[in-house]
Amino acid sequence: MTHTKFHLLLFFLVSASLLALSSCKPSPQKAEEYFERMMDCQQAVLETEDALIQLINIEMQKTLIDSVSANLPQNSDTSGYAAEINVAYDDFCMQIKKSQAQLRDIGRFNNKTELLDAATSLLETYRSLSAKEYKEVVEIVKIPSSLYTNENDNRFLDLTEHIDTTLQAQIDNFTRASKAFARDYNFEISLDDSTFFNE
Repeated sequence: MTHTKFHLLLFFLVSASLLALSSCKPSPQKAEEYFERMMDCQQAVLETEDALIQLINIEMQKTLIDSVSANLPQNSDTSGYAAEINVAYDDFCMQIKKSQAQLRDIGRFNNKTELLDAATSLLETYRSLSAKEYKEVVEIVKIPSSLYTNENDNRFLDLTEHIDTTLQAQIDNFTRASKAFARDYNFEISLDDSTFFNE
């Protein structure tokens, strides 16, 4: 009988230990640190994208003004920002690759991949768009105003609309995954963290 009680007690102790181990979640602080690392990868891409977009917008405004005003002063600088746009585009592409590598190094959290998957998908979308649509936008922007046509303008608008629509779907997905992650691990996402959460 004593032998049976001992086995029963041992069974309950082992069961309780296994239950305690399986129900232990990482602390909210650890989860938030993981989330911040994830956000740093995304934010770095957003910053290089923003720098590129600003230069594109400046060049497009210049092109539109030049195409309307045929009487430019002789000493006007018509070279624009083509060299700067090339550098900004290269920086954008390199940052995407760097952030993708950082995400791979970060890996999953508590054996769950939902946030990592959403972040990876967003960066892969950026990579795909940078290789095709953004590249074509940059080429259109570098067309001299004297050669710029309505077809170029329509193509530019189609490309930028496609970029916006495609990215917004991925950003919405990442935002949902981020909010679920924060809720699961009991921490608050600060609106200062990123423009992602200003909805």
